[in-house]
Amino acid sequence: MSSPQQDLPIRDIVIIGGGPAGMFAAFYGGMRQASVTIIESMPQLGGQLAALYPEKYIYDVAGFPKVTAQELVNQLKQQMDHFQPTVCLEEKVAQVVKKDERLFEIHTDKRIHTAKAVIVTAGVGAFEPRRLELPEAAGYEKTNLHYFVSDLQRFKGRKVLISGGGDSAVDWA
Repeated sequence: MSSPQQDLPIRDIVIIGGGPAGMFAAFYGGMRQASVTIIESMPQLGGQLAALYPEKYIYDVAGFPKVTAQELVNQLKQQMDHFQPTVCLEEKVAQVVKKDERLFEIHTDKRIHTAKAVIVTAGVGAFEPRRLELPEAAGYEKTNLHYFVSDLQRFKGRKVLISGGGDSAVDWA
């Protein structure tokens, strides 16, 4: 870990996890005039919805009879952006320390954040795919071997084999 930056302002709320729950928590904190920072380990907000199945339809979100995961993430981002939370992407939380009776320090791989409150909305947390353990597999990644479905059009008109993945594999099949 490099020497962390400590010159950040004290925030009312730091949210660990930038999935749907974290994004809505940022919006709600903003509605209550709280200064909010979201810390997300992935390169984008949206959690599993954005990373694993952005084009999958979701049917159980209040107010949406049917919405793609990416559309839901986009709507949540637009909603929370109204209050301009600070968003720290590709930043992993290592430790949360209670500094004193009113402040917490959130130590990440990039800096130390200080906040009056911490909300953990990490879901399954940072995740990496379980890669195919074959010597040549890495050479096929991104061309013929995919661990996530980020663009359905890429597979249109092609023969596809789905292996593993539990419930999400069945959903895609």
